[in-house]
Amino acid sequence: MTLSSKILLLTVTVMATLFLTAFSGDDDETAWKFEDIKLIKVKTLSGDCVIEKGDDGEISVNVVKGYKPRKSCRTIVREDRETLEITEEITGTGRGGSTIWTLTVPDGIEVEFFSTSGGVSISDVQGRFSGNTASGSFEFINCRGEFAFNTASGDYDIRNSKGMFKVSSASGDIDAVGLEIDANSMLASASGSVNVKVGKTPEHDLNVGSASGRALLDYDGNPLVGYFEFEANAGTGDIDSPFAFDDEETFYKNDQRYVRKWFMKDGDEPEISIGTGSGRAVLRK
Repeated sequence: MTLSSKILLLTVTVMATLFLTAFSGDDDETAWKFEDIKLIKVKTLSGDCVIEKGDDGEISVNVVKGYKPRKSCRTIVREDRETLEITEEITGTGRGGSTIWTLTVPDGIEVEFFSTSGGVSISDVQGRFSGNTASGSFEFINCRGEFAFNTASGDYDIRNSKGMFKVSSASGDIDAVGLEIDANSMLASASGSVNVKVGKTPEHDLNVGSASGRALLDYDGNPLVGYFEFEANAGTGDIDSPFAFDDEETFYKNDQRYVRKWFMKDGDEPEISIGTGSGRAVLRK
């Protein structure tokens, strides 16, 4: 091998070591620390993810396994420049339990979460968070940022959080208390109930809806401002508002007759919509 070829090979090897490093955890509990990470991608089968605020700029990753035998669960943490990829692999012999991933992160982090049945709990952190799961649930407590999540049958518990919310569930419930909206947001469920209590009068568009459950928006004593629109199936749904409507109309959707009612309060912005099919669309002041 020529000297130039050896130098090239050495350079490629060093670059690969710097930009792509994988760590495998085989113990019941394993921990790592990282710096200068901007994006974390988490992919689990049934593992849950807990995201907490750290005191410094470091990112720490801790995993606790609940599967038996221990080696039936292989956890992999891969660092690639400013991205951290976290995955778990389960062999056919694995049984019982799950994994719990705890991430301690600084503000400004972005986290993407994908799981079959795992869920996410986020507390006291500012950042961008997104995820999809079949049956896992989500919890956001004292958080700030952007939240875009979807689950088939999981629930949402959102408390004292601020940001943009695009969250949906096919059959789970969504409960939000002390919610502050700082960008256009939507909270919707197909067959679960959606209960939203705001901590501040929304200044951006907000859609609260449930196809067959109750869709409730509670202003909790805050001033009502904007254009308020309600939708419900004319035969099976119900609309409940503390204010008289300016007008109403009927229309057809999916061959079903619906009613739409609306009123304005101190202006026509933001647009606040509360909708249901066969449930109840409720506004409380």
